[in-house]
Amino acid sequence: MGEGLKNLIMKTAIYYYSGTGNTKYGVEYLKKCFEKHNNTCELISICDKPSFEPEHYDLVGFASPVYHGYPAKVMIDFIEKISCCAMEIPAFTILCPCFNLFELGYWGAKEHFYGMLAKKNIRVITESGFFGEASHPVIRTFFLGPFFKFIGTPYLSKGRPDSRDTSAISDFSETITKNFNNYKSGIVPKLPHSKIKKWISTNVVFSFVEYCNKHFLIKKVNKNECTKCGACFNVCPVNAIVLNEYPVFQSSCIHCQNCINICPNGAIEYNTLRKVNPYRSAYGAHQSDI
Repeated sequence: MGEGLKNLIMKTAIYYYSGTGNTKYGVEYLKKCFEKHNNTCELISICDKPSFEPEHYDLVGFASPVYHGYPAKVMIDFIEKISCCAMEIPAFTILCPCFNLFELGYWGAKEHFYGMLAKKNIRVITESGFFGEASHPVIRTFFLGPFFKFIGTPYLSKGRPDSRDTSAISDFSETITKNFNNYKSGIVPKLPHSKIKKWISTNVVFSFVEYCNKHFLIKKVNKNECTKCGACFNVCPVNAIVLNEYPVFQSSCIHCQNCINICPNGAIEYNTLRKVNPYRSAYGAHQSDI
């Protein structure tokens, strides 16, 4: 990083949502990169229902996994509740998709992120992302299972994030500093957005996944396997699970699938698929890299 960029001290906050731990891993690594150059960075999980207080920072970030062409529903809801800022707020976004072929995994999520924040007078001056292993139980069952993993492994970010992603995050930390410096000098970058990707994410990807969630991926509990441990209840980001002896799923479910991935006995099943290949968060294995 050049001397001019080293001398610019930023106070940054990153509002993030992480279902499996991969997005959290990414923002913690970014925080470390900032702090190497004496910048400060506060990480704020939106699951803690924080207030949005941009006046305390020079720059704010928003980080989320990609769920069928959009940032996570939890992040969307958080942004929608933000009051429109009286003064324009500079910001950056980070996304964590799983499908890594030609960056198609982002679909239109960058564009949706940008548009939602713009409505709140929050200006995205730079955006990036890194890849995390596919966590959706159905995708994992069919394309990271024993029969088709030779197809899915190269494209569904098996084992990611890894050194490729930490390198990308490190580079992004420098880009953020550079673009913030330019923004303060009156230079606002034009981001390379695609109307086609945004249309596909809205009208194809999102519509298809929502239809599957509604008709083919209805969750139920196998009472013979459930130990009533409450892990699913604790991990639900929208309180859509009620413990009535056994877990009961409410209509407010956002289909993040965290409950299935966290269940230690595989007791949560789909109406059309009994046994699935859950994602056991690799976050713990990455902590030594941070």
